[in-house]
Amino acid sequence: ATALRIGDVVVNDARAEAALRALNDDLDTWCAAIGVDRAWSSAAKVDESTFSNRWRSAPSSQPQNKVVRVEEHYLYGKPALLSGVFLKQAYAFWRYVLNGRRALRASANMDSVLSYDVEVTTKAYYSRSALLRALSQRDLAPGAVVFIDVIFEAMDTEWRFKELAGEPHNLRPSNLLQIGDLEMSKVDDYELEDDLDFLCVYQHTPNVLLRSTLLRELLAYELPLVIVLAGDADCRLKRSVLPNATHHTLIFPNDGACASQVDGAGDSSSRLWWPEGLEGVDGPSDLGPIESQGGFEADAALVADSPVASLEDRPFLFDCAISVTPRKPSRVTLLDYLRDRGGAEALRRVAQDTRLRLRLRATTTTEGDDSESSSSDERRRRLSRSSSRDDDDGVSSSPSQHSRGYYSKKNTNNRGGKNNNHHESSSESSKATKTVFLLDTGDAPGSPVNSSSSDGGDGAAVFSLAPAGDTWSSGRVLEAMLSGMIPVVDATYQTDGNASAKGCDDPARFWRDGAPAWFPRGAPFVFVTEWTQLPDLLRAAGALNRTALAERLRAVDAYRTAFETALRDAVLDAVLARSSSIGVEVDDDDVDDTDVDEGSVGAAAVQGTPTRGDDGDDAEAEAEAEAEA
Repeated sequence: ATALRIGDVVVNDARAEAALRALNDDLDTWCAAIGVDRAWSSAAKVDESTFSNRWRSAPSSQPQNKVVRVEEHYLYGKPALLSGVFLKQAYAFWRYVLNGRRALRASANMDSVLSYDVEVTTKAYYSRSALLRALSQRDLAPGAVVFIDVIFEAMDTEWRFKELAGEPHNLRPSNLLQIGDLEMSKVDDYELEDDLDFLCVYQHTPNVLLRSTLLRELLAYELPLVIVLAGDADCRLKRSVLPNATHHTLIFPNDGACASQVDGAGDSSSRLWWPEGLEGVDGPSDLGPIESQGGFEADAALVADSPVASLEDRPFLFDCAISVTPRKPSRVTLLDYLRDRGGAEALRRVAQDTRLRLRLRATTTTEGDDSESSSSDERRRRLSRSSSRDDDDGVSSSPSQHSRGYYSKKNTNNRGGKNNNHHESSSESSKATKTVFLLDTGDAPGSPVNSSSSDGGDGAAVFSLAPAGDTWSSGRVLEAMLSGMIPVVDATYQTDGNASAKGCDDPARFWRDGAPAWFPRGAPFVFVTEWTQLPDLLRAAGALNRTALAERLRAVDAYRTAFETALRDAVLDAVLARSSSIGVEVDDDDVDDTDVDEGSVGAAAVQGTPTRGDDGDDAEAEAEAEAEA
């Protein structure tokens, strides 16, 4: 909050925030006094490194809906701003999309077999040792959902300084960048040939399980869990690394992961796929589930639940901004097409024929990456030095492929027609950015919608470009769908030697074909294998026919509804199956829909069925374990 009015008194800025936080300390009492139910509880301290709170999904429209109790565990990384990027995106998708108001309403309307409300107890760990201790003490209940970050916090990144300082490495301590050494991506400041950072462990270990104590302990945990492996952006946890036969359910929240990590699993219920998540909820003040009543929740709810605009309220064909660096080869190719090979004029003609405005801006933040004076050949030469495919043994052959690309991506999107050009990286926006390409057609004569009344952005465009970035889709496909746009999905990896696939196999496969086991349905999106096809693909998608466009927009919305319902069913089915596999039975006849024990820490049981309670931890023993750790 930037201002708070109490009677005739207006409190601004920091004092308003302090006042609201003070109110939050006793918010249960306040809400009870005015008869308002809380969707989340204030955080309670479990120990020095662990906090707990509770939340519940938006209530279903069904008056006697069943309730599934879920126990979830969330590992905060160090530093939170870096480590939490992918983790918060995946968690926000679970909490605010799959369990948001829209999804619950849709689930009830579609007569989903699992259109249950959920009541969740969250344990958040502020150190890896705290979660490892919980695993060793068997504190995680069967069916518990565990959120961890693979690329940062799960990796054992401690360097062997003495070995690396000797032959043949001869590295100075200043060359070894630890977690926390980098505040943001410093793509200009380090020579990749000499410096190592913590991303190298994830990127260049052939089998990442060999450098992840946490992953090994989770997979070896005796009780079945549902493990969300966020941040595996390069699809390093392929089937050759992780066992197909496991008593856990593994969830891969990565747009490009389906073909690499889910298809072909021995047990279809043992592996699930999610989109990368909600990219717009990872600012410095949005720190995850324990602080979710702040900006994190507000940002995520805005993305997930805002009503989408009708075609009549969308004056733009496209309205987007992209950053272009050699780390993002598909965007380099797109920029070449727009600037040097007639792409801008071809798109301008499409916009004129549709009588919609087109606005596209490309920026760069790294000196010399894509300057206005660079030739196409020179940009491609830099690209060939900067991107690579994985070798057969799984080791990336070039550290430049994604180095220092995985950092906080603050998307300033607002869905209601606000100015929400997709700005991807706060690490890039914190530096001076240079616009290297701008195409703005303005309003065409006779345009059905006047763009002057709109700030533009996702909420005001018909199509959304989703060119591969540091990750394959950078979250753009999901965000386009949530905004009611028609995503233009990047399948150019089929023609660029897989450079833009970012280590994943056929990353567009799920959006194109669906998942045979639980959602055999392709999306009504536009798929582009070469950027030169883009103008013709837009015409074929109905860009010139407003009736056809309206039908396709309705198809996207229907697809989203079916997709969210099916995915929510699949996740809750996995939670319930992992619980009942050790004797927790689900008996609908015994369910009492009116009596919920708020204090129960359930594994994952339907309301009224047996759940695992607290074991009564010995505080003294835990303190000794903390000291030993």
